[in-house]
Amino acid sequence: MTELVKKLYLAGVGALALTKEKIESLTDELIKRGEIAASEKSSFINELVNTVEKTRTETQNIIKKEVQKILSSLELPTRQELEELKQKVAELENKTK
Repeated sequence: MTELVKKLYLAGVGALALTKEKIESLTDELIKRGEIAASEKSSFINELVNTVEKTRTETQNIIKKEVQKILSSLELPTRQELEELKQKVAELENKTK
């Protein structure tokens, strides 16, 4: 189960792994082909970088929510529940001494 979640996460991040350098390279190619004006380069790059970052954040949030749903459906104890159990065990140990 965790391997599937890991693969889904890596696929999502991989799809959004455009770096600023790659975006700049893409932009230079678009300028060479005449698809955008050289004067638009800076704003185009900023817009793409912002879009990639926003999409990356949204994707990470979606994945996080899905992982939480999966973990919840497995009915695993929470960290707080485990801490409470540790406290109870320690209390019982102290009573038996």
